[in-house]
Amino acid sequence: MNNWLNVPAQPFLYPEFPSSSAPLNQRAQFTHLKKVYDQDKLTLLKSSRLTRKSVRPQPIERQNVKRALVNFDSSTIASLQLYASHDPNAYMG
Repeated sequence: MNNWLNVPAQPFLYPEFPSSSAPLNQRAQFTHLKKVYDQDKLTLLKSSRLTRKSVRPQPIERQNVKRALVNFDSSTIASLQLYASHDPNAYMG
């Protein structure tokens, strides 16, 4: 997780899961998570469980596993897919 925060343009590849209908080998950059969080904070109904501390943690907060796992939650993946369907250039790649 630390390396992913230090190099925000580095993609994280997540594989296809048996119970998922998502395409194989999708990728996300940490900057995409920040965009999802920024979009969510403007709305009353949140599409993910992302928090400020999960997308912009202080150095000591990076050691908190619970906060780190929010970034890989199924709601986060669904939010990335939702926002990418509306604006593919901003959330792809």
